[in-house]
Amino acid sequence: MCSWNTRRELYQKVGNFVGSVLSPRLANVALDGMARLCEAAWSDGRPKAPAHRTGLNKGVTVMRYAADCVGTAPTREVLETHVRPRIEKLLPARGLAFSEAKTRIMPIKAGCNFLGCHSRQCGSREEKLLTVPQKEKVLKHLKTIRSSLDAPKPTPAVRVMKALNPVIRGWAHYYRHASAKDACMKARHAQWPMLWNWATRRHPHKRRQWVKAR
Repeated sequence: MCSWNTRRELYQKVGNFVGSVLSPRLANVALDGMARLCEAAWSDGRPKAPAHRTGLNKGVTVMRYAADCVGTAPTREVLETHVRPRIEKLLPARGLAFSEAKTRIMPIKAGCNFLGCHSRQCGSREEKLLTVPQKEKVLKHLKTIRSSLDAPKPTPAVRVMKALNPVIRGWAHYYRHASAKDACMKARHAQWPMLWNWATRRHPHKRRQWVKAR
């Protein structure tokens, strides 16, 4: 266990480790107890069942990974009067604050972005929760592939493929638990012109049939 002063000092150093494996660990240390503060979990960290909730915490859920957090509640008023004030009271004690640019309260029908996924309520009876890859993340993935294929012409094809295959495979594995069929199909259709342009650029004086067979 760490004291609050120690946690604050640890988290103030997180900026030096952004992108490393240490960054989410420091965030977890600094933000531990957020769900308990909203009365959505027991003191040992286990989620509190709805049967054990009697006040405004009914239906409140707090999901967090590192410094990213999403809270849900039955009504907007509960979020504004019960959840957000408690979290805002917690953060300054640890040297942190809400990002006003990223903090929003919106209906679940409009959806929200969390960890690269976009989740929203849909269906005629609004009984389904659809989680799909975030559009900006798909475009970023295609941009990464394009930059890999923009390697100098003399670069061996084997080296390009060895660098590209783990990127495509890892991206697909990350979204395998989401409803990513349409996003993967669109990404695959977008990859084909990139690969074909790369192949024809490597052999500008060869016929297309030869390039395809090669």
